[in-house]
Parts: sequence; C-alpha cells; structure tokens
Amino acid sequence: MLTSFKVQDNRSGAVKMSLMYQIFSEGVTVLPRKMIHAYKDLNISPNAFILLIYLIDHQRELQHEAPLKKVAVQLGWQEKEVYEHFSELLMAEYIRFDMETDAQGKKYDVLSLEPFYEWLEQTMQPKMNEPTAPIVSLEQKLELVPTFEGEFGRPLTQIELMQIADWKTGDAFEDDLIILALKQAVLNQAISLKYIDRILLGWKKKNIRTVEEAKRDIEQYNQAKVNRQQQSSVQSNETIESFQIPDFNWDDLK
Repeated sequence: MLTSFKVQDNRSGAVKMSLMYQIFSEGVTVLPRKMIHAYKDLNISPNAFILLIYLIDHQRELQHEAPLKKVAVQLGWQEKEVYEHFSELLMAEYIRFDMETDAQGKKYDVLSLEPFYEWLEQTMQPKMNEPTAPIVSLEQKLELVPTFEGEFGRPLTQIELMQIADWKTGDAFEDDLIILALKQAVLNQAISLKYIDRILLGWKKKNIRTVEEAKRDIEQYNQAKVNRQQQSSVQSNETIESFQIPDFNWDDLK
C-alpha cells in the first residue's frame, strides 16, 4: 500500500517529502474498524466518542493524570464540556480510575481504558428490530441528583456529578447508602461532598455495604458518644464533690 510519495521541485532539482508524508510521520492513531462500526452500540454522544478516541491516542501520557485544560485546548472545548464527557464515559463504564501507590506510599488515581477494551473484545452481533436506547445525560443517569440538589439548594457542578458517579461506579455504593450518608451530613450541618465522601470511605473501610449495616454503625457511634459524654459528666461531678472547703478558724482574725 502506498503511504507516501515524493515531489520533485523543478526549480531547485531537490527532492522533498510531501506535506502529507510529514504529517503522517509525526504519528498516526490506529483504531479498530470494529470500533467505528460499533459506534451506535456504544450508546454515547458523538463528543464522548471523540474524547474516547483522544484518550486512546494519549493513553500513555494521560495514564497518571488527565489535564483537563490541555484536553480542552486540544479539542477546542470548554473545561465543563470535558468534565461532562468524562462523566459520560465513566457512567457508561468505558473508563475507570484505579487507585495505585507509589514508592513513597502515596496513593494516586490512574486513568484506565481497560473497561472499554474488555467491551470491545466481546462479540458484538447486531440485534435486528431492537430499538436503540436513547442517549441520556449524566443528570438523567444519576437518579440521586434531584435529592442532592434539594439539600444543597442549587444545581450540582460537573465536578460534583463526577464525584457521585465515581461513588456509584468506582466504589460501587448503592443509591440508598449514598442518600444515608447525605442525611448524616445534613444532620451534622456539614453539607459538602468532601464530608459525605469521608462518611462513605469510613463505611468502606469497615466493609459496610448495606443501609442496615450503616444504620447499626451510626447507632453504635452515637451510643459511644453518649457514653463518653456521661463518663465525662460523672468525672466532672466527682471532681466537684472531692473538693473540700478547708477548715478556717475565724478567731485567728481577731
């Protein structure tokens, strides 16, 4: 197959490479034909598909980070658009963030395309007479969004949507468990995703995965808190009772 050609410069007699050859010499992105043909089965928006191709092309340099500003500049998007389409790929389970540890013991997230490659490996036979599922937004996929926005009193940002999506896909928390963590944050007057994330992380460390288990943990925590307060109160009373007024001879003042 002819991939390049040379152009004779009649004025100088020199042989120079064509512009197209120079462009291809900088590197090309090879995509499986199956991926192109199966685009409709991916059930993602066109821009999410473009982002997926971009991630495949830049997977090495983006392995340890995903510089959204750089992606936005190269694709000509706003940063919020990059967030939105990252979230779409995350919710569709074509990408994920794996936790790894470096030599110093510091944990960091690694962008992985393995879920997409696993999907691509599967045999994809076209199903006749089966309607194509409509493309839905991240907000529509996350049924938790109205509840969160009601408690926050405002629309959620794309970063917050990605955090909730990560709880569901990355950590595999059930909706009712996330809602319970939200209620705890409201009760403690600490309505922030960072606080909710701490609650969920604490349950994850205790291998708590159901609402019933979480409620028992909350009851145990509250009971332990009451016990500590009662013990502190008893110790305070004992200190007061143990205080003795010294004997004083008033005649000495005469």
